[in-house]
Amino acid sequence: MLRAERAKRRAQTTPGFRKGQKPVARRDSASYAETVLEDLHRLRSYRFPSGALPAGQRDAWLFVASMALSWITPAPALEGQILALACKVSGWREREARSRMGSIIRRAKDAAAGKKIEYDRKEVDPRYRMKAETIIKWLNVTEDEMGNAKLRVLLNPDARRERKAQDARDRRKSRGATGHGENRVSRIEIGQRAMWMHVRDGMTYAEIAAELKISKATVGKAIAEVRDALSSTRQNTEKTREAAFRAVYGGIHPLKGGGTHASGSGVLAPRTTTPKKSSSFCPSPPTQEAAASGSGTVAIATRAAQRAQKAERTVKLKQMASTPTQADRTDNRHASKGSSDISDFRRPAFLSRKAG
Repeated sequence: MLRAERAKRRAQTTPGFRKGQKPVARRDSASYAETVLEDLHRLRSYRFPSGALPAGQRDAWLFVASMALSWITPAPALEGQILALACKVSGWREREARSRMGSIIRRAKDAAAGKKIEYDRKEVDPRYRMKAETIIKWLNVTEDEMGNAKLRVLLNPDARRERKAQDARDRRKSRGATGHGENRVSRIEIGQRAMWMHVRDGMTYAEIAAELKISKATVGKAIAEVRDALSSTRQNTEKTREAAFRAVYGGIHPLKGGGTHASGSGVLAPRTTTPKKSSSFCPSPPTQEAAASGSGTVAIATRAAQRAQKAERTVKLKQMASTPTQADRTDNRHASKGSSDISDFRRPAFLSRKAG
């Protein structure tokens, strides 16, 4: 009875550091049942701030709560505790609550009388037992509810591991320990200062260690940490820059040295690309984005290609004007071998005969 009241009081208070947060260790059936009852009250308060259970969730919650009460409440007082709890959270009458939870009350009386039942070829206590996994399935407890309601025993394996890890971190922090991230920031600050002293003043690692009151190995590790941070930052910057240009310019790299686009401030222009000449001296067409912009190195390359095409057409026209056409050409194979001049024409003999 005292355990039931203690579980109820704990469920109504906000758990502080360590107490009420870490997963409970199952020492015996009574301590386990007390923590289960505490979690049930926390879950009920989290789901229903008014405290009243809606229809459809009363049977499962009250059965588990009555099962937990049977392990921490003496048998003569168990029936009164179950009836009071059922009337408070569900609105049932005593007759209805007694009929629904009668098996739990009867088994608790049998246990008080020293009776045993056979289970798995063993004689065990007749009172009901339920694992945490079974209770979670019965009540449909989610991972969010496990964390937000601060449950201690109704946890799945993943939530239990995370709770233990968080408890260990909090315990180390309370003892003055710092995390890996804080240590790294501190090492980088020391490394920046040590690198500045090494480069500017020409101090050795031993002199820097004596000045900063740290070990020589710490100086070397701190400087190496700074170099790694600078290298990773530079690589991330280059990757981000490359990804941005692939998205904007379709894979064209920026100008070496970081030029700016003529039509907008702060936008890096793509690198000048020389079009490859084919056998017919026809340059490859520029991209649509560069042609539409009208400025920048790609636009300049486009205009140069247009001028080259115009010059090529002009050369072809001049060649056509200087070359005779087919009608003007004389086929020497069909010309007479004697003479090609019209003045050498002789009148045929049959035309010179006189009419007889």
